[in-house]
Amino acid sequence: NKKSLDNLTAEDWGNLFPVRISEYNPKWPSIFNAEREEIETTLCNVKDLRIEHFGSTAVPGLHAKDTIDILVEIPTSALFTQAIIDAMKAIGYHYFLQKGDEAEYMVFGKGYNLEGKKEQTFHVHMSDANHPIWDRLYFRDYLRQHPETAREYAELKLQLSKKFEKRRVDYRIAKTEFVTRITEKGKTAAIKMRKYTKEDILKALDETGPYTFFLDLEHGYFFTAGSRINLYADENKWAIVFEKSGFGNRSGQAEIELNYFGNCLVQLDPAGVDGQFTCNAKYLERISNKEFEKVEGGFELVSKEASTIKVGEEVVAIDHTPQNYRVKGIEIQTFDNPDELIDYPSLVRYLDETHPEIFRATDAEIRTCIPMDLPFILSIDKWHHRSYNEFFGDKPSTYETFQLIADVLVNKNAAHWQPTLEANNNWRNWPEAGSL
Repeated sequence: NKKSLDNLTAEDWGNLFPVRISEYNPKWPSIFNAEREEIETTLCNVKDLRIEHFGSTAVPGLHAKDTIDILVEIPTSALFTQAIIDAMKAIGYHYFLQKGDEAEYMVFGKGYNLEGKKEQTFHVHMSDANHPIWDRLYFRDYLRQHPETAREYAELKLQLSKKFEKRRVDYRIAKTEFVTRITEKGKTAAIKMRKYTKEDILKALDETGPYTFFLDLEHGYFFTAGSRINLYADENKWAIVFEKSGFGNRSGQAEIELNYFGNCLVQLDPAGVDGQFTCNAKYLERISNKEFEKVEGGFELVSKEASTIKVGEEVVAIDHTPQNYRVKGIEIQTFDNPDELIDYPSLVRYLDETHPEIFRATDAEIRTCIPMDLPFILSIDKWHHRSYNEFFGDKPSTYETFQLIADVLVNKNAAHWQPTLEANNNWRNWPEAGSL
């Protein structure tokens, strides 16, 4: 078969284009700028185009291969289209489909030929804004800000280039541990330094998905009792912790569900196949299955012989008078209940209203997934709420409640909570809760 850039083996690439590390060239930034202008002109019809210089040639003073690495952001709708491929080909780029550990993205190369003679070479990596390849900017920025780390990286590359001169893949793999470690440092530092905006908060609330749950007051398997929103913020970090208490008819216990949103969350649990996601929910037991078994007088009914029940660490008296429940708008179960025993969901709702303090998460419990030193701003017990998940509902960013909450966090001032919409988060307004 006739050789082409598409069918070169790893050995071919190593022989034609061995790993050669050069001293820093002060012309690299201007070479990038000229190439960026050409790409911008070529892709002038692409909306929201973003072009960044990254890799070693983007770090002043750093030894590097004489290849300019460029990151290009394009809309998801434009990815992998023939129009993009043809446009880049017109300015000398060859298209390679990139596959690997990360999701696919577009890669273009320029300046290579089969004689091994190189002009100035360029690599263009093209993806949408959400691809993890953009994390490489954290690596670039950290090296720019920490010259001693950049020197350490240069020494590593010089050593590896001698060891793997004609084994480009092995050279890249051997750098991975260092690059990953410094990228994480850079990412952490960037989060600490970057001031968040109202738009950042609203965007995070809108982005529900697999295992990222927005507060659901009418979940079919959960009889909601109480609910609350807790707000925390400082200059660089913010967190919203949604809280709801009630009885889970699948778990068979009274519990609190916490849903976390923020830019500083820690200790979230892995979820999905092979832990590919993280889950923003935590569950706190308040009345265990075993405790309910002790007072059971029928299926999810409380025996009239039971006088107390343990809620967390507290022992609480059980009120068996149906009228006291009805006065509060709590209708006890009538089906197959001739003796008017108190059902579990009604008991939990009653106790939540008569002893709300033991059905709310403590500060220590909430801070399981947020920094211990993040200042508390406000707890909200009454607000206007609308159902929302990844499939349907009103995005939080579209109505007053969460616009005001974002204002509170950005200004770190509870006085910005001045709602005008009628509060509806009380469980009585969500009759579908626990109906499945």
